[in-house]
Amino acid sequence: MKFAFSIALLISVFAGVSFAQRTVTNEDLEQYKQKRLMAEQDYRLNHAKMGFPSPEELQRQLDQKRTETFALSERMRQERMQAELVAIEHERVDVE
Repeated sequence: MKFAFSIALLISVFAGVSFAQRTVTNEDLEQYKQKRLMAEQDYRLNHAKMGFPSPEELQRQLDQKRTETFALSERMRQERMQAELVAIEHERVDVE
């Protein structure tokens, strides 16, 4: 009896969860889109007051960081290749 009751309870819980799913419509999303757009506009107007860089300055900083990171990566790759060549030369000398 308890087992049958437990199964029935479990089935009703799972059925309730499946019916509780909500459909999201474009109208629902539009509210969030409007809030996001207003926040972006507020940021553009007040970034200096808030102590943040302008979007253009932020993009410039990101581009500069990307360039510096690429240059560092390239330099490290060249140094690693040079170290590998030196190691190969040392192995040749040791073998002879």
